Amino acid sequence: GWAHTGGSELGTNRDLPDGGEYYLVARNIEEHKIDALLIIGGTTAYDGAYELCRRRDSFPSFNIPIVCLPATIDNDRPGSDLSIGADTALNSIVEAVDKIKQSAVASRRSFVVE
Repeated sequence: GWAHTGGSELGTNRDLPDGGEYYLVARNIEEHKIDALLIIGGTTAYDGAYELCRRRDSFPSFNIPIVCLPATIDNDRPGSDLSIGADTALNSIVEAVDKIKQSAVASRRSFVVE
């Protein structure tokens, strides 16, 4: 499974569609009979969900349930105490600093971590 791997196995995109591309998004939702969206990500993902909701009058296929799940090492999404990825990033930093500390103690040197 994918549960133990970081990143995006399905691929990712940080660009939002431009005005004309929303027609293609709506067409794909209809064509593939998508009846809900679970959007996982950070600021761009939330902005994308907002744009879909904002354009519901123009594109009826956007009138489906849309849920955003925060996933960002920045841990800066409103309404959420902890984002997917934030704890993993913090633990990776702690492990790296622990290794640097071990090296500093063994070599009787000082290191600065910024």
